[in-house]
Formats: sequence, structure tokens, C-alpha cells
Amino acid sequence: MAVDGNGNVFVADTANNRIEKFTDEGIFMTQWGGFGSTSGRFNFPAAVAVDRNGTVYVADQSNDRVQKFTSDGTFLGQWGSPGMGDGQFDEPVGIAVDRDFNVFVVDHFNNRIEKFTDTGTFLTAWGSRGTAEGQFVNTPEGVAVDAGGNVFVADDGSHVQAFTNSGAFVTRWGSVGTGDGQFNQAIGVAVDAVGNVFVSDFNNRVEKFACSTGALS
Repeated sequence: MAVDGNGNVFVADTANNRIEKFTDEGIFMTQWGGFGSTSGRFNFPAAVAVDRNGTVYVADQSNDRVQKFTSDGTFLGQWGSPGMGDGQFDEPVGIAVDRDFNVFVVDHFNNRIEKFTDTGTFLTAWGSRGTAEGQFVNTPEGVAVDAGGNVFVADDGSHVQAFTNSGAFVTRWGSVGTGDGQFNQAIGVAVDAVGNVFVSDFNNRVEKFACSTGALS
């Protein structure tokens, strides 16, 4: 789910292979998509993001691509293909856009984050499978960017990691469990205007953390 500057809410209706748009009061506005691999269609759209101009980006998971639309669903472009190379994906499952229109994509089974321009030009990538700083324990899931451009990633292995905008490791927190600050598969992550980080996990809850440029408090 993503919200634009006007309060409109965009939902990736994954199993129905569509994006739905609502007002902030839940009134249905429009929808687009349908199953397929041609432009504007989806095969398991996993995540949606909106930039500050209202352009919508969709992580089209099983088509291994990102698609770009106007806020009313007009197709604008796409990029990506199956693989491990620069600009390729093995099931993109998360997506976020920063204030400079850089697009960050969670490349799930390649255990990395890829960064692109808003037209799909590959800029950089970081991450691999492992337990060291900057590696992902068990496939990354969600991604969010704060107002300062810091990138937060929900690592399914029950961690959240913070990076600079170019992918340098800053910090990480979390462990497996049900206590405060612990996770049972960290899935979703979001950041508010003042830098608070919200994380959802399979403990059927959302946890809120105070975090400024990766420094927990």
C-alpha cells in the first residue's frame, strides 16, 4: 500500500493482479491491471510506491519487472527481466521512491536491493545472503526511504537494516522472538515524516521504533 501527496491510497491487490486506488476515506476511485505479461498487466504485483509527483511504481513480482503508471493507471514504462545481472530480478517484492525520484527495489531471491533512476536506469545494488552487516539472513522483504534518503530494509530473517542512499551499511536491529524489538519474519517497513520506523511481522503486530539516520533511541 502507498499514499500520495493528496492522500489517495494505492493498494496492490496481489492475487487479483491489479492496483486499486481509493480516497483517504476508502471511497473507490479506479483500478487497473489484470493477469498477464503485456504492458499494464501483472503476474502477482507484490508492492506499490508513489513518488512526490504522483507517479505510481509497481513491483510486478512473477514478471520480474517494475512497471510505471500515472496516478490514474496509464502505462508509462517498465524495466527488468529474470536473472542475476544489473537491472535483473528474481521476484521483486518491495519498492520505494525517494525525494530525488530514485527507485529502490527489493530483489527477493537475489538477496539484494537495486537502485534505479525513475526511468529504470540501473545505478547500484547491494546485499547478498549471509549474516554479516549488510547481508540478508533470509531474503529481504520490504523497503522504505526516509526524508533524508536513508534506506530501511525488512530482512525476513528477523532484522531491520538501515543503509545510506548509496547502500553503505549504517545499523541493524532485531532478533528472532516475540518480545519487544523482536520479530517473527519482518515483512513490511515504513517511515513517517519525522523518522519513526514501523515494522510488521508474523507476530501479528506492528512495532514502532525511533530512528534518526540509523541511530536507534
